Amino acid sequence: MLLFFLVAILAAWLRYDLSMEFYSIDEVFITELIRSMFDTKSLDTDFNQVVNIRFPGAEYHQYIFSSYIVSASLWFELLQVLVSKNINLWMAARAWGCVLDLATFLMVFGIGRLYAGRATGLLAAFLYAISPTAVFETHWIRPDVYISFVAAGIVMASLYMSRYFYICALLAAMLSGAAFASKFTGLLLIFVSFIALVYRPIPGIGLTFSRAASWLIISIVGFFIGFGLSSPYALINFDKFLWGTQYIFWQYNLGQPPYGYVSPAVANPVLDALNFYLLALGPFFCSMAALAFWLGWRDKSERRNLIIIASVPAICLASITAQAQFSVRNISHAMPILCVLASAGSTGFYNFLKVNKKFAIAKLAAIVFLVSMPSFVYSTLLVINYLRGNSDETLIGYERELMVRFPQKKMTVIPQPDVWMLKFPEKNEENIYRLDMQKSGWDQAYFSEIINSGQYKIISEYKTPFYYFPRSDIMNKTKSSYIYFESR
Repeated sequence: MLLFFLVAILAAWLRYDLSMEFYSIDEVFITELIRSMFDTKSLDTDFNQVVNIRFPGAEYHQYIFSSYIVSASLWFELLQVLVSKNINLWMAARAWGCVLDLATFLMVFGIGRLYAGRATGLLAAFLYAISPTAVFETHWIRPDVYISFVAAGIVMASLYMSRYFYICALLAAMLSGAAFASKFTGLLLIFVSFIALVYRPIPGIGLTFSRAASWLIISIVGFFIGFGLSSPYALINFDKFLWGTQYIFWQYNLGQPPYGYVSPAVANPVLDALNFYLLALGPFFCSMAALAFWLGWRDKSERRNLIIIASVPAICLASITAQAQFSVRNISHAMPILCVLASAGSTGFYNFLKVNKKFAIAKLAAIVFLVSMPSFVYSTLLVINYLRGNSDETLIGYERELMVRFPQKKMTVIPQPDVWMLKFPEKNEENIYRLDMQKSGWDQAYFSEIINSGQYKIISEYKTPFYYFPRSDIMNKTKSSYIYFESR
């Protein structure tokens, strides 16, 4: 119990963020929409009402993120009643992400304990507490933490379907509807409970026609109940919801929509995702997850639960393949389950080594160290960098020396929204422009456009320690370099 309490404190510390800075253009639209909903006393999540402010005359009836936005707006209203009417919306939205992910943390412990025992549940909770993608996504006001919470809930409900069939089937269907109301790829999560229905039914209760028909009826009804309750206006304006879904597909296929930028399609998004897993989580973590699958498949009594649990990472990979896109958010929904699998593999590997009881504690410590260290390094660096902000004395000293070379000029930092929208700064010979670079498609595309335009020339570059760190784009506010340029 003490260990679990300490792990929970660690999880809360890594996720705590009440910053009013914005890290993504999505945050701006989401918070503006929540404010509009609050002002109009409505649950209408149509992005068109916000997009029209920034792009007059634009037609963008987009209901993506709807159930997440409704939940965040209700949370904001609850805090106004319980805490203060003057509470800041940005702080409330970030706090909601933290609450959701801590709830997911509890479910990861429950799923791990149900699958392979208390030790597995505790290690899975620890791995999720320090998971770099979970920590990264929790700091952002985006629906990915919400989808992870819903996906973990669906897995939990599906695992208990063998005991409480009707209640758990209904709950899984309602959560699937809520997931679809936030992201169209959430529709695939309905297959988790379907697998629980058809794969290895419990002994003595075969898959009868009546049972299958009951599941189908419960799933259809529950899906629309979950969709409607979590996003009522998306259900009322279902044609606009479908229009928005088609538009998202068009965005990804085209790569360059008229009102924003989407990272171009990658040659092999699945290999890119697997490469990310290896770099961010470490080869030992990935090996233990693979070992868990092998051990679970050999044990016929656990094979059904294994297939149910492993279906979520498979769905995430299917989503990446369908969109021909890869980013951290594409795989963050699978992280709770991957932590369970890596934990199960680690405990299974330890039980194999424990045949010789010599140095049992040392062996356990070595396994925990190897499976967790890459995640712990990433997540700790993320939080330290967040707490430090822009107070890097080395960077400040570097910029002072740079400005001595150009005494007649002033420094202008290019705002992140301009980077996301590919908006160049106004040419001014009195300015030195600074571009804060991350290892991401957004910044790289903007930098390429700047250079290829021929209107600007680079005068200097400051490389941070993260420049040499693989895949530092998984860490929030982590800059790999600062590029300084001037107009020609």
